Amino acid sequence: MEEDKSENIRENILEQLPTNKRVVRFNYGLEPALFTLYFAFNLTNAVLQNQILKQTCLITGYNMTICTHLNTDNYTKTIEEEIQPQVAKINMSILLLNSIFPALFSLILGSWSDIFGRKKILMLAFTGYTCTIGLITLFSYISDNINPLTPWVYFFAEMPMTFMGGWTCLDVSVCCYAADLSSQQNRSIRLGTITFLNFFASAIAYFCSSYILNATNITFVFIIAISCAAAAFLWSIFIIDETIEPPIEVSKFDQIKEIFSTSRIHEIFTTLCKRRPQKCRKTLWSLMTVPILVVFTMHGNGTLNYLFVREKFAWSLREWTIFESTNTIISVSGLFIGLLLLKKTFKFSDITLGIVALTSLLVDALMKAFAQKSYLLYLSSGITPFRLLATPMFRSVMSVIVPHQEIGKIYSLTTCFEALSGLGAGPLYTVIYNNTFTVFPGAYHLLSACIFFFNLILCAFIFRWKSQVVSYQYE
Repeated sequence: MEEDKSENIRENILEQLPTNKRVVRFNYGLEPALFTLYFAFNLTNAVLQNQILKQTCLITGYNMTICTHLNTDNYTKTIEEEIQPQVAKINMSILLLNSIFPALFSLILGSWSDIFGRKKILMLAFTGYTCTIGLITLFSYISDNINPLTPWVYFFAEMPMTFMGGWTCLDVSVCCYAADLSSQQNRSIRLGTITFLNFFASAIAYFCSSYILNATNITFVFIIAISCAAAAFLWSIFIIDETIEPPIEVSKFDQIKEIFSTSRIHEIFTTLCKRRPQKCRKTLWSLMTVPILVVFTMHGNGTLNYLFVREKFAWSLREWTIFESTNTIISVSGLFIGLLLLKKTFKFSDITLGIVALTSLLVDALMKAFAQKSYLLYLSSGITPFRLLATPMFRSVMSVIVPHQEIGKIYSLTTCFEALSGLGAGPLYTVIYNNTFTVFPGAYHLLSACIFFFNLILCAFIFRWKSQVVSYQYE
């Protein structure tokens, strides 16, 4: 009886969803907080890999002098090759941790936010990021100033972010929030702008990180990061408004109970599998597959790229951060040009821009795999500037072909699979790298190239079905 009552309430709420939006004070109140949080997180990531290498070296038994000058001569290069597989395993473990629980959260919370609001989920994600950066700062300070800690402490530092939803929770809530405040005509622009902010903040963070580190110390870098994360958290409390009016007949306690409702999982998979007119269901599945596979490669590459350039080109942290900032600036410039010039001026469709992005990703992966000189990495970035367009373009198309009340469910399911892709990407890429890095360090890039090629084939089918897809107008 209680379950039937809950189901009736849920059905009544879903029928009212298109009209229960709130009027927000700041249409773009979310973006400053996102930029600040992205900056904090990327500033942490820029130097964290170097810290993990150093602490792994110290725990292995080498002294501080050797561990702070790894890969500077033949002797320290041999030491780094000894510890790199261990660092790769730590990175893989962190990736797995950040895949399992956030995937489950995104599966539930996206659907939940369609009914009870977006801001609660945003604040949960902001809290998790802030706590994790705080723990990284604490562990780094202890290791450098009191007693060297095992690098596995950074695995445990990730737990607050993981158990509060992680990047998947943030990603779903941000996409849903942007969809609430945009029309079908400008939704891809809004989602692209958020992607732009993410990578622009990353470029600034990577560019500044090595200079701040050389002028101060790694603990000070992390203090700047935690200060920015805290500021973003406070902004989310006082400035960001709710876009969904929660149903007044459901108490706060019942809202929390709804998070754990098995009916919510059933709703999500029913939304995915139900029949749709024409080729809409096939198109939706294909559109979901493309960003999932793109994120799969990002998971795999992200744990190895720093190790790759150190092994292949003996790069220092500064050389790496300069490249990353340059690469990101080129990418966000390509995103900006793609949105304003190709889409707004030349009226390219979202799917066409997605294909341009996938082609860029394919060429970039092949060039990095076979690069023999470090300048070829810069050349690869320069001739493939549209890489960041893939995810926002395909997500924009997804939001057009499903009703508004299903957007949260579709985004949460997609993000869930994106997170779970790390379970395969981490071990697979790590095994490939650990078995090839002394003879062919770029081998794992070939796997990425094959995935991008498969995505392009999938896009050909999307184009074939496109004329038969009915676009729904739920504004």
